[in-house]
Amino acid sequence: MTATTQQLCVKEQVPVCGDDDRTYANACSAAESGVRFYVVGECDLDDSPAVRPSTT
Repeated sequence: MTATTQQLCVKEQVPVCGDDDRTYANACSAAESGVRFYVVGECDLDDSPAVRPSTT
């Protein structure tokens, strides 16, 4: 076991679009995957929204 802090994500479905143009179930899941910026809502690959810093 390593001495790292790990956050447990709930299964709340509030989709966010990460700065990698992938849709995540919620902000916690995005952050857990290394996403630093996101917008609320699913990604629209034809017209990706501008991203803002995550608050997690």
